[in-house]
Amino acid sequence: MNSLFDTFNIDDIYNAYQFAETGSFDNPWIRTTNRKADGGSTAYGPVQITLGLLEDYRDNEPGIYSKHSNVGDKLIEQAGLFKYYGNEGDDLPYHEKHAGLYAAPYRGIMAIQDFLGNFGVGSGEGIREAYDYGGEGSKMHSGLQAEYKSFAQDMMQDMWNKNKNKENPVQSFIEAWRGKTIEEDPDYYKRFNTYLGR
Repeated sequence: MNSLFDTFNIDDIYNAYQFAETGSFDNPWIRTTNRKADGGSTAYGPVQITLGLLEDYRDNEPGIYSKHSNVGDKLIEQAGLFKYYGNEGDDLPYHEKHAGLYAAPYRGIMAIQDFLGNFGVGSGEGIREAYDYGGEGSKMHSGLQAEYKSFAQDMMQDMWNKNKNKENPVQSFIEAWRGKTIEEDPDYYKRFNTYLGR
């Protein structure tokens, strides 16, 4: 079955991954809710892009990464905040990126609101909650959301190109994105294939 991309277009593939990753959530623009992932997880957004994947493309596929470095760099910075705040509780000091705000309360309420707005944090969601598991992170505006999708699709195309001539190309392709074999996460593979009617 090496006709996956011959049969489907890149939007179909992206949507299948989105269905497999965040299809059960009303808002897909969140950090993973999987608090028990080995070593923690920085997965974010509709297709749950991780820091490891971003760094792999930055370091090993500069042609692809440089085309998307605006959103890629922002996602890497955000992933660092995910790693800092995740599962650490309210006793954790604020990250240096956020600490200045709370060290200078004399700046007033407007300064706090401006600061939180710069990070897309609002509607009662605090800094810790925003970057912890299930949080919305830095809340990407529509332009960055479009860049995220374009970057993800270029990575998916690259992964397909690298896997399409393998013995079981579709399974290898899904594993490259998911990072787990079909034996480790059969439900994920089922969701991906079900979306495409395979």
